[in-house]
Parts: sequence; structure tokens; C-alpha cells
Amino acid sequence: MYKYSLLVFSTLSKRITHFILSFASPPESSIYPRSTITMKFITGIATILLVSTSVVAIPANPIATPNPHLEPMWPKCVKFYKATGGDTCDSIASKNGITKADVIGLNQAIGGLRGCSMNNIFEGYWYCVKPDGW
Repeated sequence: MYKYSLLVFSTLSKRITHFILSFASPPESSIYPRSTITMKFITGIATILLVSTSVVAIPANPIATPNPHLEPMWPKCVKFYKATGGDTCDSIASKNGITKADVIGLNQAIGGLRGCSMNNIFEGYWYCVKPDGW
């Protein structure tokens, strides 16, 4: 999406610049050279377009982290999994379509690979399985 925004910005700024300059070009005898005015105009348009394409949607109702859970957990998690008896890092990963590394990264309190090998998954606790933006 970001590459697309830049492409739109590039094409749009060229068209707007060409249009404005064709009607409102200052005479060559003005105080500022034409290139200076053009650059100021392009910079202004770039600022407007980048601000308008950089808007990020914020959910009206943020997802509350369920309890109990272990800290630290990924700060902006949008999907959680409640561990059942016998769950492991591998089973949580496979049930949620993510990797074991994702489970460890999103739930640092597990304690990394060592924590997974020691089965630091507690029944009834909630684990992050999808951060915001995935």
C-alpha cells in the first residue's frame, strides 16, 4: 500500500504542477526564479498528500487483553488464545496458523525456546496469537 501511495503521489504531483504552471507561471522577471516557486509549490503539495495518505485507522473499541495472562505480552494484540490442558508452544502455533517463533515473540513471558521446552504454557491463561497489523 505504501508503494502505491508513493506512485499516486508522484503522478498526481506532476499533473498538478504542470496544470498550475501552465496557467499561473510567474513572469521570468519576478523576484524569485521560476524553479524556486515550482519547488515551493511541489513541497507544499507533497506535504498535503503525504499527510492525507498516512492516516491510520484506529479501532473505535480497542481490544482488551483478557485475564489471566502473563506479562510481558505484545502491546497491541488483536487475537488471543486460551490455553487448554496439554497445550505447548507448538500446539498453540499450529492451532492459530502461526510459527513457534511467533508464539515466543508475542508472549515473551514464556521464556523463549527454553521456556517452551519446559512447557511454560499454563492452562486457562490467554496468549497473544495475532498482533495488530498482521
